[in-house]
Amino acid sequence: MKITCFNPNPYCCYNLLSKSCFSFTGTITSFMKLWPTLVPYEYGFRVILFTYCLIIVSGYRMGNPVKTSIERFYSIVIGAIVTVAVNTLIFPIWAGEQLHKELVKNFNSVADSLEECIKKYLTDDGSDQPVFTKTFMDEFPDEPAYKKFRSTLNSSAKLESLALSAKWEPPHGRFRQAFYPWSEYVKVGTVLRYCAYEIMGLHGVLHSQIQAPYNLRVVFETEILEATNKAAELIRCLGKDIYDMKQTRKRSLLKNAHSSTEKLQRVIDARLFNKDYKTEEHEINYQSQRQSMSLVTFTSLLIEFMARLDHLVEAVNELSKMAKFKPQSL
Repeated sequence: MKITCFNPNPYCCYNLLSKSCFSFTGTITSFMKLWPTLVPYEYGFRVILFTYCLIIVSGYRMGNPVKTSIERFYSIVIGAIVTVAVNTLIFPIWAGEQLHKELVKNFNSVADSLEECIKKYLTDDGSDQPVFTKTFMDEFPDEPAYKKFRSTLNSSAKLESLALSAKWEPPHGRFRQAFYPWSEYVKVGTVLRYCAYEIMGLHGVLHSQIQAPYNLRVVFETEILEATNKAAELIRCLGKDIYDMKQTRKRSLLKNAHSSTEKLQRVIDARLFNKDYKTEEHEINYQSQRQSMSLVTFTSLLIEFMARLDHLVEAVNELSKMAKFKPQSL
């Protein structure tokens, strides 16, 4: 019996080695795209896998996978050059600019939704006794306040996606700083969403089944409106600073907001939790305290919202330092 030895043909060895490399690349790519930290780069892995499949098929049909891989590489490079040229020179669409505007929009949405919730809470509904309502979440999706704070709460994924895309962009426009701190925009958006959660709580109390009578709510109208106006002014000032990329003196606005909060807290303690407190216009006795739990909850959420402004100011200050915003001109 004659045994034929394997004749090592250089071309066959080269062909076998190239196919093995391509197979190994396809296998590694298939598993790497499942890694959680590499999910944002899934499109790049799809391009690699498509190239792998194209090379394998052409290798069986044409017998020259190396030539096909080189042609595929050239086509990818040409496509990348055309894409970059169009997006940067002809019709630029910068993710950083969109992220910048989206964050400023969220600031204005939070301020508007806060004012609208307070305005509706202090509106006379014609009731002088505790009101029991039955309003469910699907009955007020068209309310401006609801839509605005919901848009802020749902903006987390959008901000993170834009920040990830902005990291790959070259310095451009107003963002000429190398390694611009796009991640700080996401952090500021996170702190702003915590403020929006408080407004969501205010909106929930506004539509709760047990409501304080209007004649009880109007007693604290001046203090509630003052605190609300100060908070909305501060939030809009922070948004404007980010939009203009300037550092202004926000400590005075924050101090005024805290002063109005302390005033509201003192009035609540005096008029609701002091049995001996009386005024000429309004007298709130011990019996009415049972009817004021909704009001206490509402004002407590408002005070908690005011307390979160400290963290918001700190986050914006950190962004302004890292992004090198221009200081306020004297």
